[in-house]
Amino acid sequence: MKNIVPYHQHQALGASIGNFLEFYNFIIYAFFAPMIGEVFFSAHNPMVSLICALLTFSAGYIARPLGSVYFGFYVEKHGSAATLSLTFILMGISSLFLVLTPGVNTIGYAAPILVVVARVVQGFSEGGDVGPSTDLLFSQIGKRYRSAYIIMQPATQYIASFCGVFVGLILSLILSKESLYSWGWRIPFAMGILIVPVGFWIRSSIPQDIPLKKVKKSQKRKVGSFFAINMFIYVASGSVLTYIRTFGVSYAVNVLGLPTTVAMAAMSIGLLLGILGMLISMNLHAKIPAKKILLSLNLIQVLSLYPAYYYATHLSGIISQIVLNTVLFLPAGLMATTVWSLILESLPTENRSLVYGITYTLAVCLFGGVTQPIVAWLIAHTGSVMIPAYVGTGASIIGSLSLLHLNFKYSNAKNSVFP
Repeated sequence: MKNIVPYHQHQALGASIGNFLEFYNFIIYAFFAPMIGEVFFSAHNPMVSLICALLTFSAGYIARPLGSVYFGFYVEKHGSAATLSLTFILMGISSLFLVLTPGVNTIGYAAPILVVVARVVQGFSEGGDVGPSTDLLFSQIGKRYRSAYIIMQPATQYIASFCGVFVGLILSLILSKESLYSWGWRIPFAMGILIVPVGFWIRSSIPQDIPLKKVKKSQKRKVGSFFAINMFIYVASGSVLTYIRTFGVSYAVNVLGLPTTVAMAAMSIGLLLGILGMLISMNLHAKIPAKKILLSLNLIQVLSLYPAYYYATHLSGIISQIVLNTVLFLPAGLMATTVWSLILESLPTENRSLVYGITYTLAVCLFGGVTQPIVAWLIAHTGSVMIPAYVGTGASIIGSLSLLHLNFKYSNAKNSVFP
């Protein structure tokens, strides 16, 4: 008889490693956007170069919905292992493009074109990866392990973010500013490529015939307009908040004029607190009703964003940056298990991968990818350094209402995990 625990661990590791690489690539691009902008979009105004780099970053999100649709059907025909292996290879190829492409001063306009192509390939692969990998974590693992494994999805995002910002912090300490801006920023992307062979081996060894859970005809349910609208609203607002958080390094360096080391050190602390919050969230989810968790933590998040940004902009330094990153990451970590369980429990088992993938990638495409360039443009256009506070607070309010509405609808559902 097979040992079910190692089997679950294999599934969880295979599903999570692609999520790690996706967010690692995403986060280091966001962190090193000022350097990427200077190399590929050289301009006299650093904010113009930054906006161009962020717009290129957004280009990949256009391809995400296409990837989710294509791979949503691909997984039904070829299975999870083949799908996740292919998306992982495409992620590695896109990173390799970015590492090897010379700057605009060397090959001219071909440089930004190649970078855009790399972002589109990455967006296509990431759009196809999120549905099957999330479904693999949630659908195939029993309730005994579910909360522990499903938290790996947001946890790997934070861990990847921490690894990215920690590498950036080390580079900013050992390299001169000139070296960091000219070639040092390529090192984190090259490091990400190193995990591709290991990740491909893990994913390709996932059994091809993973048994899908049988759903009784009487238990099948369709995704109605209520769920579709609420999930779209939450993912859209959550994406805006995510990109506000990860805009922190560019914000601190380009807007507040702080050293790169200060910005990355503060975000490293914030991310570690967020990871700790996720570990605590499993215990909170098991003992406290979902409504209380969502109400209290979302209220804290909404009320603390503006004061934290005000403090960071008026007394800019390492302490205020730590406070800001704590406010940005810790509340989200503390409610992570409840939020992710609520969203995925609400989905019908028989087509969770396809529905989640399309809804998620469409919301991220329309809202998440454009958040950073729009925020940067608004700061440059209005001169107000508080723009991230306004945008983040608004997104937090909208997302909170959507989650509470969704919880109210499903809290009394049969076999619900919510007390």
